[in-house]
Amino acid sequence: MLDARTAGLLAAGITSALALGGLGTFLRRLPNSATLAPTAAAFVLVVVAVMAGVVVGTRGVPGGTAYWE
Repeated sequence: MLDARTAGLLAAGITSALALGGLGTFLRRLPNSATLAPTAAAFVLVVVAVMAGVVVGTRGVPGGTAYWE
């Protein structure tokens, strides 16, 4: 019926559409909410934690590997 690549692209498209719709609804309702400041603070905390994890995780890692060179 559908090959694996087409099914994967279709699933990714549906998932992206649902995620963007949910995000749009969340952002539309958030400014009228009393939880704006805590939500923004939690978002900033998560972004900073991910950035710190990427920086710490990539420190000392060689740029190339013997497999690809």
